[in-house]
Amino acid sequence: MQDSDSSPPGGADDPPDELRSDARQRTLRTGRIVINRGASTFDVTIRDMSATGARLLLKDAWNLPETFELLIRDPVSGDWTRQACDKRWQRGNLVGARFTNISG
Repeated sequence: MQDSDSSPPGGADDPPDELRSDARQRTLRTGRIVINRGASTFDVTIRDMSATGARLLLKDAWNLPETFELLIRDPVSGDWTRQACDKRWQRGNLVGARFTNISG
């Protein structure tokens, strides 16, 4: 029996393009989720990213809070960029995040 509400059009791990404000580019970058004012951090893989958000792959499925910070590692320099995020959707260990501040 299929559960039509569990997966959006376009695939189980990819929400419909019309919901995005900016096209995402596929990537495999290292990231870290920061919650509880820095008391807890979790490594993630950034599967794709745009100027306004990202799709994250958690190592384990856990319920991510509605707001969090994402540290993004530059693969060339090794420097980290910090982005405040809102969780837009979550399906198991995949999370759609929208950047709430754009910083460099």
